[in-house]
Amino acid sequence: MTNDFTEFYDCFLNAAVAAGKIARECRKNGLKIMSKADGTPVSDADLFAHDRIIEILQSVHPQERIVSEEDADHAVAPGSSFFLIDPIDGTKAYVNGENDYCVNIAYIQQGRPAAGLIYIPETETAFFAAKGAGAFKQRTGRAPEKISLQTRKINENATLHCVLGRGSRLPPTSVIFGGEDHKMTQTVIASAVKFCLIAEGAADLYYRRGATGEWDTAAGEIILSEAGGALARLNGEPLLYGKPHYLNDGFIACGDEAFLQSGPLLKNAVKNI
Repeated sequence: MTNDFTEFYDCFLNAAVAAGKIARECRKNGLKIMSKADGTPVSDADLFAHDRIIEILQSVHPQERIVSEEDADHAVAPGSSFFLIDPIDGTKAYVNGENDYCVNIAYIQQGRPAAGLIYIPETETAFFAAKGAGAFKQRTGRAPEKISLQTRKINENATLHCVLGRGSRLPPTSVIFGGEDHKMTQTVIASAVKFCLIAEGAADLYYRRGATGEWDTAAGEIILSEAGGALARLNGEPLLYGKPHYLNDGFIACGDEAFLQSGPLLKNAVKNI
């Protein structure tokens, strides 16, 4: 495998679009809903999309390991390279007829995301990034356009926009940053689309206290970081991928890297999220 991770773009996009088509068709025709061992829902569309993504990835990169939310019993040694996928991220929203679900595909190398794509089937929009190559947005029939976060640096007295998961409690109405009291608004999003909103400058902050799967964050993290943002665990350390059980602890993702430097002050200010 070369270090030109942009080579993954066509493969990731083809796989994600195929999975998105399955998701839309299955929901139109009626879903079969089941429960996982942990009580969370999974649909037949999740499983069909899982199979299709793996088929496409293996046809192009047959030697690479693949870890999926729907088949996460693989033993991947720390530091290994592998694909990490969530066939339908935001399944609860998806089965409830909502549209903020997405498809996540990432490539992990030495415990960190090297390339990633998030595809939103209902808007036919893809966000892609590769290490050192920037972040791009692709809509059907248009050329990729690079995303810049320069317009979302946090200025004095600026109102901050926070994106939250559906299970999160509401944030406070303000947060202290840079010695200033910033008002805070919020939008609830069910999936990794939260990272896309920050990456394109439509939001500033995603704060997560509880556990997430690595497949929930890998593609979003590389897209965000290549667009100019940053993500860190609540102790300031980076997320690592390929951990036992593929579980993350809490983290902060933001469009302005300086926001992470507020550390304990930020954590205390938004502790109710």
